[in-house]
Formats: sequence, C-alpha cells, structure tokens
Amino acid sequence: NEDWAKSKPDSVYYIDFGNFCTEKDVSTNKKELAAFFAQIAHETRLGQNGQFNDGLMLRREKTEESYIYPNDEYPAVKGKKYFGRGPMQLSYNGNYGYASHCIFGNKDILLNNPELIEQDAVVAFKTAIYFWMTPQSSKPSAHDAIIGDWKPTADDRAKGRLQGFGSTINIINGALECGKGDDNPNMLDRISFYKHFLALLGVKDDNCACSCGKMVAYVY
Repeated sequence: NEDWAKSKPDSVYYIDFGNFCTEKDVSTNKKELAAFFAQIAHETRLGQNGQFNDGLMLRREKTEESYIYPNDEYPAVKGKKYFGRGPMQLSYNGNYGYASHCIFGNKDILLNNPELIEQDAVVAFKTAIYFWMTPQSSKPSAHDAIIGDWKPTADDRAKGRLQGFGSTINIINGALECGKGDDNPNMLDRISFYKHFLALLGVKDDNCACSCGKMVAYVY
C-alpha cells in the first residue's frame, strides 16, 4: 500500500519449494536444515532452559492482538486475528494471504481461517517452509542466505549483511534483534540452537557469520 510500492512494476519470482534442504551438497543441505530447525525451535520454545528440549512447544503466539495492517490485496477478514502461528510464527494478514495463495492457490483460505495453522500440522509446516523459501521486497529468502545463493550487494556489505545464519535472523526478526550488538539474548538463543542442531546432524559451520549484531536491520 506504500506509494513507492505502487509505482514499481510487477515482478515475477519463481520458487521451487522442492529445493528446501535439497539444492546443494549434503553438508550444505544439513546446515540449512540445522538453521531452519534453530529458527522454528526458538520461535516456538516454552521458556529458555539452555537444554534445547523446549522448542516446538507452542502452536500460536501468546497474545490476542489482531496483527492487522492495511493491505488491498490481502485484506483482513472482520473478526479474524493474524498473530503469530505455526513453527515460523506467521504474522499479519498480508503474510497469511500470500502464504495461502502460494500453498492453496487461494488467498482466502488462511485469511478466512487463520486458525487452520494451529489445527493442521501439515499446513503449519507448509507456512514455515513458505516463509523460509520466499524473498520479501528488499529481503532475500532465508534459504538463499544460508546456502550461499544470495549475493550481497555493495550496499548490503556496507551494512554488515553477509551470507550465513546471521542473515536468516535478520530476515526473520531483524528489527528486534539485529544491529544491537552481540549480546542480544534472543539472537544468542537462535545461534545456540543452530550450533546444537549442527552437532546433532554431524556437520560444522566453521566460517559461520552467525551474529547479526552489527548488521543494519531490514526495514521491510
């Protein structure tokens, strides 16, 4: 709905969701899986006990906020709320509508029934993979950032944005966790989960750009 967005020509971006954790060599695919597990574990953990056994405990955000933002293409349905749901805590009517369009070919299914993400585990994980694989305006996809297909521009590099796990944090929740130094507890929790899952999967990320503490956060 922003004027700058309305003035831009439409663009097309093709996404092969089958490339999720399959596109590269075994080691890179495992690193992507570790990164994905780390992010959804953090997003849905019940407390922070340092033992990494409390992820995927919450199906929805603990709030009754509506999370509605004006959107001509994906308008909110009266009486419905679009707070965080599912492994990646999908939020806002625009994301619900676009995810619904990508998953079902019908934007109205999740706009009319946002609770479906809480009720159907398959749909819930489809929304998480949709979010992981899909770029958003100025942001690359988390998939491309972790496997190395995203190539930072000179402007990105000047803003500290590099390939790796840190950029997946910036893509998912940069406004609250990135550019705030290297001791942000939520950022550190995500990194700890990442290292935990790397170990479980038997791979290393020796050159990990794990922190987003010095990155300029994405605005959109």
